[in-house]
Amino acid sequence: MGRNSLFDTWFVYNYQRLRNVFGRFLNEDAFHDAYLVMKREIMLSEVVTENFEPYFFGVYKKCRLRCIHKDSRYYFPDDEHFFLLMEEEEGPSVKILAASDKLVYDILLFVKKKYPQTDYELFRLKEYEAKCSYRNLSAYAGISASAIHKRISDIVDVIRNHKGFSKRYVQINI
Repeated sequence: MGRNSLFDTWFVYNYQRLRNVFGRFLNEDAFHDAYLVMKREIMLSEVVTENFEPYFFGVYKKCRLRCIHKDSRYYFPDDEHFFLLMEEEEGPSVKILAASDKLVYDILLFVKKKYPQTDYELFRLKEYEAKCSYRNLSAYAGISASAIHKRISDIVDVIRNHKGFSKRYVQINI
């Protein structure tokens, strides 16, 4: 049996034990590189090695340091790095925000003046403030959910058909 096949037999027999010695600190690349380096050295060397284990640990240590050095040449940025490099999305201008806030204020004022206080509150809770469900509004007002849906739908239809609000809405979205 040649030295090469003797080493292969030793390595196969001790493979799992060697991996367990390094435990969670095992560097897979260095471990397999150490095997290949030792195999080449045994084939080329005229020195007969009886005990492969200490020699394997020394070769593994050199291979691990080489892998660490190779990996340290690269920078692996975290997600925040790429987030900071992103171009900012262009948000709406202050003028557009002010116009949309004014439109909302005017719509709420219109509903408050034209409809009963209960309808105004239901509309505000459904469409602007809390985005409440019809079931929650029903429990709040003591009115059936279908009646609340009809009231709010009627208000929304009047607002959509209102010429002044429609025109302002189109101007804001241009």
